Amino acid sequence: VLPPLTILTMPLVDSDGLGDAGAISEANKVSSTTLRKNLLAKLRGSEAHWCRQSSEGTPYVIGLTGGIASGKSTARKLIVELATQAAGGEGGGEGSGGFRLDAVDCDLLAHQAYEPQTETFGKLVSTFGEGVVGADGRVDRKALGKIVFADDGGAAMGKLNA
Repeated sequence: VLPPLTILTMPLVDSDGLGDAGAISEANKVSSTTLRKNLLAKLRGSEAHWCRQSSEGTPYVIGLTGGIASGKSTARKLIVELATQAAGGEGGGEGSGGFRLDAVDCDLLAHQAYEPQTETFGKLVSTFGEGVVGADGRVDRKALGKIVFADDGGAAMGKLNA
């Protein structure tokens, strides 16, 4: 039985960074990976917060959530790197002392979900047009991004997330 989940919310904007009427300026977004790491350390205190507090046989389950381009993939890579180093360089399966690290790359899973010939690929093309298909026949993420991040009040993003 896993202990109750502790949730730590990491703000993308410093509360001091809010301008008039709560507006967020680009300059005040917490977008630097180093800045986020420093803020996380500040919020969580000393290394004692990150030391194992459960029995050796109990797995750690870590979930990373956040908005687009908020650093989830960078954080996942850093966790994998640190855990692998802590286990003596072995990871991605059984290692010394029964160490096992399974990291799910949701970006990769999402990219696989809209490969050509998939239902999702067809829906993307029918919703956003042939302009989202690159010369290689795959979804052109930059072209799709230009559409869904356009200043249209979120309508295109809503279609993408539907």
